[in-house]
Amino acid sequence: MISIGGGGAGGFELATSTAENRSRFVLSILNFIRQYSLDGIDIDWEFPSWNKNLSRRVERVNFVYLFKDIREQFNQIEVMLGKSLVLSTAVAAQLTIIRMCYQPKEIGKICDVYQSNVI
Repeated sequence: MISIGGGGAGGFELATSTAENRSRFVLSILNFIRQYSLDGIDIDWEFPSWNKNLSRRVERVNFVYLFKDIREQFNQIEVMLGKSLVLSTAVAAQLTIIRMCYQPKEIGKICDVYQSNVI
């Protein structure tokens, strides 16, 4: 597996801001997975919508759209690859951050591994 993101990593806002951008991002993920015969991906976006005004809280929704797009593509290529691909994420454990930045029920339905980080 490969992990993308982490503390201070940028680019997620733009990569998830439109369906077209998400499609390009997901395609690059799939190409990387195939090229290196990986078993999946971990997305570590710290933290969508954190310290943003209400109009920017759309990032937490785009985070879920990203997972849906990845899962859809994983489902399509798993047969070709002959293996299941793992979709994982790590989110903050603090309730305040979870409420502002994530949609845990939606993420939990899509991701195979859903970890909480204590910061």
